[in-house]
This record gives sequence, C-alpha cells and structure tokens, in this order.
Amino acid sequence: LGRGAVETFRAAGMQVESGTAEDTLCSALTEQGQIERNANIVAEALAACDRALAIYRDHKRADMIAITENTRKTAADLLSGLKGSAQ
Repeated sequence: LGRGAVETFRAAGMQVESGTAEDTLCSALTEQGQIERNANIVAEALAACDRALAIYRDHKRADMIAITENTRKTAADLLSGLKGSAQ
C-alpha cells in the first residue's frame, strides 16, 4: 500500500481503511529511511503515522491506535538518531 491507496480509500469515503494505508506507509517509509539513513523520509513517515492516528482517534479504534503509536515511536526514535548523527 502506498500514497495511491491512501487517496483511493479517502476518495471512497473509507476513512478507517485510509488510516490503515497511512499506517502501512509509515512503516514502509520508516524502513526505507533507516536503510537509506534519510531523515526526510523518516519525517514523512511520522507525518503518515500522525494522519493514521488522527483517523483512528476519530473512529475510536483503540486497537489500531496502540499499534500505530508503537510504529510512530520507532520512527521518532530513528529520526532523533539520524539528526543526532548529522551534527
């Protein structure tokens, strides 16, 4: 799932599914950012996680919130490490 899936779900009014696509995008971008050591990619991952969390909170999906919060923490820790190593 990628950016296209997010837009497709959003356009179809499938909000929870668009949140799942955003969460998947967050995970994929986090992994890519880690492999490439690229803070910009990880920052994009965090933004995707934040969008997923907003959707899950709107729809009271506590189960998905917990998973996405863990994914977001991984991305945030990675971004902090990348920024720290760039100094």
